[in-house]
Amino acid sequence: MGDMIYEKYDEVDEKNAQRKLFFDSQHKPLSNENNKKMMAGYMKVWDRFDANKDGKLNKHEWMKMNRFINKATVKLFGGKGPEWTVGDYDFFWTMTDAVSDGRWNRNHR
Repeated sequence: MGDMIYEKYDEVDEKNAQRKLFFDSQHKPLSNENNKKMMAGYMKVWDRFDANKDGKLNKHEWMKMNRFINKATVKLFGGKGPEWTVGDYDFFWTMTDAVSDGRWNRNHR
């Protein structure tokens, strides 16, 4: 999955801000402060799309959240990032759901 994501970002125009952030983050992780801000924002969006408030996103909720995130990142960065297909999103959902019940992921919030 990592290779797939890397390849998709590599196909994006080199001047694209999303691409730059992605590749920069591979060599220099976000500062702890920026990482906390990003995670706080992600959790806020997560809560917004957790329609039944069970702390988990079902596939429908997860897909809606990702459509929202894609639109928000276009606004934030001023340009489109990688073009993901419905099949890509199904794969991401399947992989995310497969590891979501792992012991390491309990009490994440």
